[in-house]
Amino acid sequence: MSPFYAVKIVEAMPKCGPNERLEACGNLKECEPTCDGEDKICPRGCYGGSVCVCEEGFYRDRAGDCVTDEDCAIWDDMEFITLPPQ
Repeated sequence: MSPFYAVKIVEAMPKCGPNERLEACGNLKECEPTCDGEDKICPRGCYGGSVCVCEEGFYRDRAGDCVTDEDCAIWDDMEFITLPPQ
């Protein structure tokens, strides 16, 4: 008889950045506050696997970082343009 081995499969957890926390419900990313100030609709239930979301009081900026409300304001006066190739 062959030996029997029990193996536990572990999902790799994402490593969160500054001002982020790990959330077990991946769908919470959809209602995370952002610097653009758009109201988000939070889906019901819990699905999608673990994700990093901004800590309370922080907002996701255009670069994907979690920043304070004051740091969001620096994007308000900026205009992004695409330059033609040279």
